[in-house]
Amino acid sequence: MVGGGRWPTLTFVRNNFRDGNITVWPDGGARFTEFGVGAQWMTKLTKHPDAVWEVLKFFTTKESQEALHGGAVSISVRRSVATTTTSEFAPPDDKLFYESFDIAPPKPVPSPPDFSRIEEPLMRGYQETVVSNARPTEEVWAEVQEEVSKIIAERPKEWQDL
Repeated sequence: MVGGGRWPTLTFVRNNFRDGNITVWPDGGARFTEFGVGAQWMTKLTKHPDAVWEVLKFFTTKESQEALHGGAVSISVRRSVATTTTSEFAPPDDKLFYESFDIAPPKPVPSPPDFSRIEEPLMRGYQETVVSNARPTEEVWAEVQEEVSKIIAERPKEWQDL
Protein backbone atom coordinates (compact mmCIF):
# COMPACT_ATOMS: atom_id res chain seq x y z
CA MET A 1 0.00 0.00 0.00
CA VAL A 2 1.29 3.43 -0.89
CA GLY A 3 -0.22 6.81 -0.17
CA GLY A 4 -0.65 9.36 -2.91
CA GLY A 5 -3.11 11.50 -4.76
CA ARG A 6 -4.19 10.80 -8.30
CA TRP A 7 -0.89 11.79 -9.88
CA PRO A 8 0.96 8.47 -9.18
CA THR A 9 -1.57 6.56 -11.28
CA LEU A 10 -0.23 8.18 -14.44
CA THR A 11 3.29 6.96 -13.62
CA PHE A 12 2.01 3.48 -12.83
CA VAL A 13 0.14 3.17 -16.13
CA ARG A 14 3.02 4.54 -18.18
CA ASN A 15 5.19 1.81 -16.64
CA ASN A 16 2.68 -0.95 -17.48
CA PHE A 17 1.52 -1.36 -13.89
CA ARG A 18 -2.24 -1.78 -14.04
CA ASP A 19 -2.86 -4.34 -11.33
CA GLY A 20 -3.43 -1.79 -8.59
CA ASN A 21 -6.50 -0.06 -7.31
CA ILE A 22 -7.31 2.45 -4.60
CA THR A 23 -9.00 2.07 -1.27
CA VAL A 24 -9.50 4.10 1.87
CA TRP A 25 -6.76 3.78 4.45
CA PRO A 26 -7.32 1.12 7.11
CA ASP A 27 -9.05 2.43 10.21
CA GLY A 28 -6.44 2.91 12.92
CA GLY A 29 -8.87 4.30 15.48
CA ALA A 30 -9.47 7.87 14.36
CA ARG A 31 -10.30 7.59 10.68
CA PHE A 32 -9.75 10.62 8.50
CA THR A 33 -8.74 11.39 4.92
CA GLU A 34 -5.44 13.21 4.84
CA PHE A 35 -5.04 15.49 1.85
CA GLY A 36 -2.76 18.11 0.40
CA VAL A 37 -3.47 20.67 -2.26
CA GLY A 38 -1.70 22.45 -5.03
CA ALA A 39 -2.66 25.86 -6.25
CA GLN A 40 -2.09 28.50 -8.85
CA TRP A 41 -1.56 32.02 -7.64
CA MET A 42 -0.66 35.57 -8.60
CA THR A 43 2.17 37.48 -6.98
CA LYS A 44 1.99 41.14 -6.05
CA LEU A 45 4.79 41.84 -8.51
CA THR A 46 3.05 40.53 -11.64
CA LYS A 47 3.17 42.93 -14.56
CA HIS A 48 -0.09 41.61 -16.05
CA PRO A 49 -2.57 41.07 -13.19
CA ASP A 50 -5.64 41.10 -15.45
CA ALA A 51 -4.20 38.38 -17.71
CA VAL A 52 -3.09 36.28 -14.75
CA TRP A 53 -6.55 36.63 -13.20
CA GLU A 54 -8.13 35.30 -16.41
CA VAL A 55 -5.81 32.27 -16.37
CA LEU A 56 -6.58 31.63 -12.69
CA LYS A 57 -10.31 31.76 -13.40
CA PHE A 58 -9.83 29.34 -16.29
CA PHE A 59 -8.27 26.75 -13.94
CA THR A 60 -11.58 26.61 -12.04
CA THR A 61 -13.72 25.93 -15.12
CA LYS A 62 -15.31 22.57 -15.67
CA GLU A 63 -13.36 22.10 -18.91
CA SER A 64 -10.00 22.74 -17.26
CA GLN A 65 -10.84 20.49 -14.32
CA GLU A 66 -11.91 17.70 -16.68
CA ALA A 67 -8.60 17.92 -18.55
CA LEU A 68 -6.52 17.82 -15.36
CA HIS A 69 -8.59 15.06 -13.76
CA GLY A 70 -8.87 13.01 -16.95
CA GLY A 71 -5.13 13.24 -17.49
CA ALA A 72 -4.44 11.92 -13.98
CA VAL A 73 -2.73 15.17 -13.05
CA SER A 74 -4.92 15.90 -10.05
CA ILE A 75 -8.18 15.16 -8.31
CA SER A 76 -10.70 17.75 -9.42
CA VAL A 77 -11.93 20.26 -6.87
CA ARG A 78 -15.33 19.87 -8.51
CA ARG A 79 -17.21 16.85 -7.17
CA SER A 80 -19.18 16.57 -10.41
CA VAL A 81 -15.95 16.26 -12.40
CA ALA A 82 -14.17 14.01 -9.90
CA THR A 83 -17.00 11.50 -9.82
CA THR A 84 -17.87 11.44 -13.53
CA THR A 85 -14.68 12.02 -15.53
CA THR A 86 -12.90 8.85 -16.56
CA SER A 87 -9.49 8.27 -18.03
CA GLU A 88 -7.31 5.48 -19.32
CA PHE A 89 -5.08 6.28 -16.34
CA ALA A 90 -7.82 5.81 -13.75
CA PRO A 91 -7.81 2.81 -11.41
CA PRO A 92 -11.08 0.85 -11.20
CA ASP A 93 -12.29 2.54 -8.01
CA ASP A 94 -11.21 6.02 -9.09
CA LYS A 95 -14.25 7.73 -7.57
CA LEU A 96 -12.99 6.84 -4.08
CA PHE A 97 -10.37 9.57 -4.34
CA TYR A 98 -13.13 12.12 -3.87
CA GLU A 99 -15.72 9.99 -2.07
CA SER A 100 -13.25 9.18 0.72
CA PHE A 101 -14.19 12.53 2.26
CA ASP A 102 -17.67 11.11 2.83
CA ILE A 103 -16.21 7.95 4.41
CA ALA A 104 -13.63 9.65 6.64
CA PRO A 105 -13.55 13.39 7.39
CA PRO A 106 -10.91 15.40 5.51
CA LYS A 107 -7.84 16.65 7.32
CA PRO A 108 -5.27 18.84 5.52
CA VAL A 109 -1.61 17.90 5.60
CA PRO A 110 0.48 20.82 6.78
CA SER A 111 3.60 21.36 4.73
CA PRO A 112 6.44 22.12 7.11
CA PRO A 113 8.95 24.80 6.12
CA ASP A 114 11.66 22.13 5.84
CA PHE A 115 9.58 19.94 3.52
CA SER A 116 12.10 19.99 0.67
CA ARG A 117 14.86 18.75 2.97
CA ILE A 118 12.65 15.94 4.29
CA GLU A 119 11.27 14.99 0.89
CA GLU A 120 14.70 14.23 -0.60
CA PRO A 121 15.57 11.23 1.63
CA LEU A 122 11.97 9.98 1.46
CA MET A 123 11.96 10.03 -2.34
CA ARG A 124 15.36 8.36 -2.42
CA GLY A 125 14.06 5.62 -0.13
CA TYR A 126 10.96 5.21 -2.28
CA GLN A 127 13.07 4.95 -5.46
CA GLU A 128 15.50 2.44 -3.95
CA THR A 129 12.81 0.17 -2.56
CA VAL A 130 9.39 0.51 -4.15
CA VAL A 131 10.45 1.58 -7.64
CA SER A 132 13.70 -0.28 -8.27
CA ASN A 133 14.04 -2.82 -5.45
CA ALA A 134 17.75 -1.93 -5.56
CA ARG A 135 18.50 -2.42 -1.86
CA PRO A 136 16.96 -4.21 1.12
CA THR A 137 13.90 -2.35 2.38
CA GLU A 138 14.82 -2.44 6.07
CA GLU A 139 18.32 -1.11 5.37
CA VAL A 140 17.12 1.76 3.18
CA TRP A 141 14.31 2.89 5.47
CA ALA A 142 16.53 2.73 8.55
CA GLU A 143 18.86 5.19 6.80
CA VAL A 144 15.92 7.38 5.76
CA GLN A 145 14.55 7.36 9.33
CA GLU A 146 17.92 8.43 10.70
CA GLU A 147 18.32 11.23 8.16
CA VAL A 148 14.77 12.57 8.60
CA SER A 149 15.09 12.40 12.40
CA LYS A 150 18.22 14.57 12.21
CA ILE A 151 16.42 17.13 10.05
CA ILE A 152 13.48 17.24 12.45
CA ALA A 153 15.83 17.59 15.44
CA GLU A 154 17.28 20.73 13.83
CA ARG A 155 13.89 22.45 13.69
CA PRO A 156 13.39 25.67 15.66
CA LYS A 157 11.18 25.37 18.74
CA GLU A 158 8.27 27.16 17.04
CA TRP A 159 8.03 24.25 14.56
CA GLN A 160 7.66 21.56 17.24
CA ASP A 161 4.06 20.73 16.34
CA LEU A 162 4.85 20.09 12.66
